[in-house]
Amino acid sequence: MEDENHMRRNLRELLGSDIILRKKRLTKQSKSKQIFCEVLNDIKLLMERSYCLEHDYGISLEGWDEKFLYVVDGLLNLKFEKPQRDLINWWLFDKHTSTGEVQELTDMDSGAEIPSDTAADIWELISSIKKLDKPK
Repeated sequence: MEDENHMRRNLRELLGSDIILRKKRLTKQSKSKQIFCEVLNDIKLLMERSYCLEHDYGISLEGWDEKFLYVVDGLLNLKFEKPQRDLINWWLFDKHTSTGEVQELTDMDSGAEIPSDTAADIWELISSIKKLDKPK
């Protein structure tokens, strides 16, 4: 809030008049991206928690988490096509191996590494898959 007031004072001095600042509304696309990233990050966090509980305390939540993951998988089936789901599942389950190795995606044509470290990176990739699959 203080930053907003400071910015408002600076703009008033610069422009010589008072202005109204409004937060930009999220578009449907940006809201979908925000929700997607929150869900993927939460799933990742839950999986890490389960791993830590089993590794540190010998408590396995596999049976408990299995139903949860089936529900999430079902919801992903409603929204995304198979190539998109495959990419999401790769990021959740295979990007980081049990040995601590990190798998990367590589562009087959250029050999360049494709960003895939964050849920936002995955959103961008599945969005491009969606665009490629749409008939013209």
